[in-house]
Amino acid sequence: MTTPINIPNIDISTLTSHLPTIPNVNLNELAESAINTGIEVAEHLANTGQLDDLIANATKWADYVTNNLTSVSDYQAIDWSAMNFANWTTDFYQNIDWGMFDWSDLTNAAIDTINSIDWGEIRWNQLNWTGKNSNVALIDWSKIQWDELDWTGLKSDASAIDWGEIDWSELFAAPIASLNSIDWGEIDWKEIDYKNGKSSDMKAIDWSQIQWSELDWSGTKSDVSAIDWGQIDWAKLFTGTNVNDIDWGEIDWKEIDYKDGADSDMKAIDWSQIQWDELDWSGKNADSAAIDWGQID
Repeated sequence: MTTPINIPNIDISTLTSHLPTIPNVNLNELAESAINTGIEVAEHLANTGQLDDLIANATKWADYVTNNLTSVSDYQAIDWSAMNFANWTTDFYQNIDWGMFDWSDLTNAAIDTINSIDWGEIRWNQLNWTGKNSNVALIDWSKIQWDELDWTGLKSDASAIDWGEIDWSELFAAPIASLNSIDWGEIDWKEIDYKNGKSSDMKAIDWSQIQWSELDWSGTKSDVSAIDWGQIDWAKLFTGTNVNDIDWGEIDWKEIDYKDGADSDMKAIDWSQIQWDELDWSGKNADSAAIDWGQID
């Protein structure tokens, strides 16, 4: 048995009393061994000078970034695809200018490298979202670990992202588990490009994947009021499994394209799935008054 140690303010018996009983395992010995192992590792690092090296390297890295990485070309000189981000502390992330960071290096980086990045530590507000120096197109949005981001608050990661500038088709190429970790209610839907065209977000967004239950459905500043319902892909929306989470009474039915034609919303909307009891049926501003009943299928 490992020789018991005396650490001030740590009572092994009290510690192990809160643990479940495991057959054939002496929890006192297990706890003592774990503590001893941790101390031995720390002592070994200190005695061999490695602990000082680790601290020094962290300091050297901060100094290097501050003094040497001052331009885009400086950042491009580093092969970021070979970086082990798992060793990075919060300070490391804070010292990087993510607006000058060479995002293209990560495009072909190994998946282990990508997964070692703490995406919640990236300062998204530093990115160049628009203009000739924009680096948004260099980011592979399918590789973002969305569950690591801070989604709530005025200073959250989600509020720093310009949702009208990201590559939605790339985002929806991500695994389903990654898409499900997006908080769709924290996306600023006002930033989306609702104009019809080749570069429109409407063509790239997979509306069948939206978690409609997470959106804010009521009020003049709700997520729903920001969406242009006349521009979304209704055919794609109705292939999703979350259609019943839509509050049909909060959709602006006046925005729907009621014109007859191949691209008409009338052809794409599956009227059999509408929850008619959620609509407002009375008054001149009622949902029912906005619908062109002569055009529905």
